[in-house]
Amino acid sequence: MFFLLDDAVNALQKATDAIVRGTAAGVRLLINIIAMLVVLVALTSLVNLAQLPPGSLSPRSQLMLITALCGFANLGSVGIIIGGMGAMIPERRSEVASLGVRSLFSGTAATCMSAAVVGMLLTR
Repeated sequence: MFFLLDDAVNALQKATDAIVRGTAAGVRLLINIIAMLVVLVALTSLVNLAQLPPGSLSPRSQLMLITALCGFANLGSVGIIIGGMGAMIPERRSEVASLGVRSLFSGTAATCMSAAVVGMLLTR
C-alpha cells in the first residue's frame, strides 16, 4: 500500500517538475523573442540612419554619434560581467547581478558624457 502511495507522490513530483521546466523554458523563449525584437528595432534604426543623405548631419554630430555608438553600455556586456563574476564568486551572484544593472546605467551615462566632451571639443 505504501508503495502505491510513494508511486503516486513520485508521479505528482515528476508532473510538477515538468511544469516548472516547461514554464522556465517558455519564459526563456519569450525573453529571447523580446530581445530579438529589440535588436531588430535597433538595426532598423541604424539602417534608417545609414540611409540619410550626405550632409544631413554636421561633422560634429557625426563624431558625437560615433562616440555614443562605441560605448560598452549594452545588455550583452552586463550578461558577460554577471556570468564571469558569478562563476568566480558564486556565493555573491545576486550581488553581482544587482550591480550589473547599475553598471548598465553608469555605462550609459559615461558614454553620453564622452559624446558630450567630443561635442564640446569640436565647437565649429
